[in-house]
Amino acid sequence: MLLYHHTCQLHLRSIMKDQSITRTESNVVLGTPDETNLQHVGPDVVWLTSQPSVKTEKWNQFVFSADGNHYQEPPTHWQKGRIRVVVNVNYARRWRQWAKEQGSTPETIKVLHDTGGDSYCWWVSERDIPIKHWVRIDDTDTMKCLYHSTTGVTIFGVSYAEHCAA
Repeated sequence: MLLYHHTCQLHLRSIMKDQSITRTESNVVLGTPDETNLQHVGPDVVWLTSQPSVKTEKWNQFVFSADGNHYQEPPTHWQKGRIRVVVNVNYARRWRQWAKEQGSTPETIKVLHDTGGDSYCWWVSERDIPIKHWVRIDDTDTMKCLYHSTTGVTIFGVSYAEHCAA
């Protein structure tokens, strides 16, 4: 099944270096940045969606700093709608059902749903997604293909090895 992982420019380098999209916080339980006991309560996941663009979704339009300050418009390099990784996986699960199974409360599910976008299009993978499952990576601002599985790894016009050495 084709799904999309949206990320920011800053994360792209580590994704390419690791040749894998790695799991992160699942938000099974929500808390403020200083409530570390509420972080990573559920299994870490790779967040996916069936939506090819997330630029207008509210969750892409805000960030929190380490000190808990809320910024309405993140800097360009933090905007997760810029880089789109198309993956082909058969082990992703629909987020809403998965969240319920993990013990998320209806309130937590509603809060995440209210961050914007269509939570019925959200999917999660409890596994990292290695490069063998990537179809392509696009810069949605420039509409350039940064990687394509059939033509080999290229990014910003240089080879994968050159990019990681930079």
